[in-house]
Amino acid sequence: MWQGEIMPGPIPSLTDIQSALVRVGDKPKQFVGSRQWIGSMEVSFCLEELYGVTSRILPVSRGCDMGSTAASVLAQHFSTGGGPVMIGGGQLAHTIIGVQIPDVSTPVGGEFLDKPSSAARYLIIDPHFTGPSGQLKAVLDKGWCGWKEASFWKADVFYNLCFLPAVRSGRV
Repeated sequence: MWQGEIMPGPIPSLTDIQSALVRVGDKPKQFVGSRQWIGSMEVSFCLEELYGVTSRILPVSRGCDMGSTAASVLAQHFSTGGGPVMIGGGQLAHTIIGVQIPDVSTPVGGEFLDKPSSAARYLIIDPHFTGPSGQLKAVLDKGWCGWKEASFWKADVFYNLCFLPAVRSGRV
């Protein structure tokens, strides 16, 4: 289940994901069984191949451009029921589940902002966490989930964001 909706099919195994990427021509046959990481583009390919779900990719040329390029797009996406957003850049991957853009009428640090998206904060969960359920304190204390400032994104790294579509009845 995801956001209270039924998955459009069974949860794929790692081999299923790797095989799907080989089928669509993104990876060579020897990718199956490897320990190579996948990024946002591969997530998009797998969603389409395994479930027929089309996602949207938004490239951000540099992490320092995240506020001007992606913050308002993320806010619109979440306000219309869009699902989590996978983001990959460099050797890192995270999942964005919310964004907060300050109101222009509210001062930030004693100053009114010309570009509120530059002060956006991102609610991030790290998909790499492993551990027993019920470890909320550890998850929060160690930063596996939390609000991150724009400086969280590496300034000179290229990022791809993979937007999951809005949730519809019985389907992602």
